[in-house]
Amino acid sequence: EPVELVDLLRKKIRRPKIVTIAYSANGGYTPMKYRHLGDELASLFAPLKFLKQYKRSRQSSRFFRLFEATGKREYYQSAVRLNAAYRAGDNNYGPLYLSLKKSRLAKKEFLKVKKVDPHNPGCLTGLGLLELEKKDFKQAKKYFSSVLKSRHDRLFSGQRKQSLLGLAETEYGLKNLVQAKKLLVSYIREQPLVPGSRYLLARILEKEGDFQKAVSSYQGAMRLGLNSLEVLYRLVKILPHLQEKKSIIKYVALQLKRFKKEKRGRYSRKEKKNLAFIYRRCFSVAVI
Repeated sequence: EPVELVDLLRKKIRRPKIVTIAYSANGGYTPMKYRHLGDELASLFAPLKFLKQYKRSRQSSRFFRLFEATGKREYYQSAVRLNAAYRAGDNNYGPLYLSLKKSRLAKKEFLKVKKVDPHNPGCLTGLGLLELEKKDFKQAKKYFSSVLKSRHDRLFSGQRKQSLLGLAETEYGLKNLVQAKKLLVSYIREQPLVPGSRYLLARILEKEGDFQKAVSSYQGAMRLGLNSLEVLYRLVKILPHLQEKKSIIKYVALQLKRFKKEKRGRYSRKEKKNLAFIYRRCFSVAVI
C-alpha cells in the first residue's frame, strides 16, 4: 500500500529534499489501471502540491477499471478525457500477449480497444503486426498505413515507428521493393540501431543486384546484434557475385565460431541445412 510505503520511508528519512517516483505504466511494467499510484505517492509526500492531481488521476483510474470490466465506450472516454495517457499503446495486454506469441489473446485485447477507440494507433499497430505474422499483407498494410496517416501524437511515437517498419516489411511481402526500400531508409534514419531493418534492406539490395551494398548491410545487421545463421547463409549465397571473396570467407568463418559456441551443437533442421550449404560454398570458392 502507498501509505505504508511512505510511512516506512519517512522513518528512514524524515525530511527528504527530493523524492523521485519512477514507474512505467506505458512501458508495460505497471498495468494501466494502477497508473494513479505514482500520483498517490506524490500526494502523500506533498499533499498541497499534488493532492488535486491525485484526485483527478484516481477518478480517471476508476473509469478505466470500469471500462476493463464492461468494455463500455463511455467509461473509456471519461478516463481519456481526464487523462489522455489512458489511450497509450499499453492500455491493454495486447502488446504483452504479442511478445509471448499468444496471438488469439492479443487480438482480443486490441479489438476491445479498437471498438471504443477506432483510430487508436496502439491497437492498430498491434493488429497490423498480427496480420503481418499471418502474411496477410493487404490487411496489414491497411492497419499500418492508417497509423502513419493519423495526426502526429508524441504519445504514439513508438507505435508510429513500429508501423513504419511494419509497412516496409509488408511492402516487401507484396513485392513492392521500391516502396519497401524507401520506407526502410526513412526508418533507419530514425532508428539506426535496429538490426532487423538492416537485414531487410540487405535482402532488397540483393534482389536489386547491388551485392556489395547488400554485404555491407548484412554485416551492419550482425554488428548490431543479429547473430543469425541466416545472415551468414545470405552472405555466402552471394559470394560468386563479389570480387573480394576471401575477406568474406574469413568474416563468415569468424562469425561461425561465435555462432557455434553459442549454439553448443543444438541446431534446428534449417540451421543444419544452412550450415552444410555454407561449408560447401566456402570450400568450393576457396579451391577456385
